[in-house]
Amino acid sequence: MMDKTALLAAKRPTRTVTIPTIGEDGAPSTATVTVRGLSRAEWINVGKISGPDPSAEQLLRSEAYILEHTMTDPTVTYDEASEFLATAPHTVTGPILEAIMEASGLREDAQKEAYKSA
Repeated sequence: MMDKTALLAAKRPTRTVTIPTIGEDGAPSTATVTVRGLSRAEWINVGKISGPDPSAEQLLRSEAYILEHTMTDPTVTYDEASEFLATAPHTVTGPILEAIMEASGLREDAQKEAYKSA
């Protein structure tokens, strides 16, 4: 049986994502960001933001909420996450959001993988 203290102290899995960037000299480069999985409460809030048939605006708001709550290095505010989603290409945002979903156990193949890094 699991101890209640251990249950309540459970950490969410993290993932480090390498993303393409452009260096100061204009040459292609890479950078890394660290994200963690969503808690159940956060996932429920995402559903409240998105609604049953989300518009593009609702989807962007939910993704900004996700980034604000799960990016750990660097951290971002909701407004920064919104700006990032509005300006960065999918080749950058896509892998980050996919890593968050995987770490949250929200992908079909992620259930077993989600707690490898915990």
